[in-house]
Amino acid sequence: MIAKTKTQEKEIPTIINDSILAGILIAKKHKIIPAIDDKKRVHYEVYGDVEKSLKEIYNNDTIGCLDVYNSVKQARSMIFALKGGQR
Repeated sequence: MIAKTKTQEKEIPTIINDSILAGILIAKKHKIIPAIDDKKRVHYEVYGDVEKSLKEIYNNDTIGCLDVYNSVKQARSMIFALKGGQR
């Protein structure tokens, strides 16, 4: 296994448009950053192994419902904070 250093290639984020899925990925401990594209639509840049987490979700692995609920609220509030700062 080769460890990445800071000078190596930066991790490319996965782009997700759905706040519920972004919230679930927050609950799965992914780093999520909201952003706005050229057409003024909000999306989330998700860092980490998204494919692995999606497989776990679709295989019905256990995740706390309260964790997901709070994370979805957090993801949605990111949108409003981001849009509110652009007025």
